[in-house]
Amino acid sequence: MRLKINFMKILNKKLFLILIIVILGIGISVFYWKFSKSSPQEPLQNIIPIATTTSSTTPNQSTSIPKTQTYINTEFGFEFQYPEKWVIVREDKSVNYYSKLLLEISAPEIFNNEKRFDSAFLVNIVLPEFIRGFDGLEKNTSEITVDSIKGVKYEYIFNDFPETTVILPFGELKIILGTGGGSKQYLDEFNQILASFKFLN
Repeated sequence: MRLKINFMKILNKKLFLILIIVILGIGISVFYWKFSKSSPQEPLQNIIPIATTTSSTTPNQSTSIPKTQTYINTEFGFEFQYPEKWVIVREDKSVNYYSKLLLEISAPEIFNNEKRFDSAFLVNIVLPEFIRGFDGLEKNTSEITVDSIKGVKYEYIFNDFPETTVILPFGELKIILGTGGGSKQYLDEFNQILASFKFLN
């Protein structure tokens, strides 16, 4: 009788241990499945690329950008080359009182196995008063020359994300060239775009 009781206790302990292992296994499987479905980066908002009639495929021999297309803006008088697969997602001349032109170019990226467009390069032509917003930022500044125009390069953290912005005089206005607000800094491409940037007037 005592042997039977001891055997039942051992059997119950083994069953309890097996049950604990099974529950832990299920928990780990559920956690792994849920974690593998989520992305460390938040998906971008729905952005619809727009076509532009001012772009053409013209590689620039003076820079190292492979397979580029050229954006030309005859109204404001500038042009630059950007990677062929990037798309213009916004070209807006009525953003607000301060902004006279906002141009946003995005790079195709994969988020959660879906192709999205990641904000990679910005051009913003603004009134000088708009630049005062940079005064309160903690930033590193340096001088920079873009197509013989001297300006200031700002490197700073905004919303826990590194950003690089170049501000140049533009007649009575200012022109802001930035790395965009995407999931990462496209710094190499940004520098290549700056090297190809030309003022037409």
